Amino acid sequence: NYPQHLSELSVMQVREALASARLRTGAVCLRFPKEMQLGAYTHPNPATRDKAIQLTLEACKWAKDLGASEVVVWSAFDGYDYSLQVDYTELWRQVVRAFRQICDAFPDIKVS
Repeated sequence: NYPQHLSELSVMQVREALASARLRTGAVCLRFPKEMQLGAYTHPNPATRDKAIQLTLEACKWAKDLGASEVVVWSAFDGYDYSLQVDYTELWRQVVRAFRQICDAFPDIKVS
């Protein structure tokens, strides 16, 4: 999971470890930190939303550098708990805006 398991490693270190085990990277899985518990792409604070997008862009860079073709986004914190708790249309816009920005920056990486 990015960034938790890769934050103290370099791309070269990960490449070497994978090569020594005769493995390849198929995808980088993104797990947002607890500070985004109120939402990543849908957090009430725009600065936190921007940080979530930046973190995803970094995961895409890792994927590209490791030869992977996909980033899997675990959006555990995006959503709501109760009916009529949020403005659904606005949250949808925020998620679409985030994914567009990410996919535009890394068109060769599948983001799911």
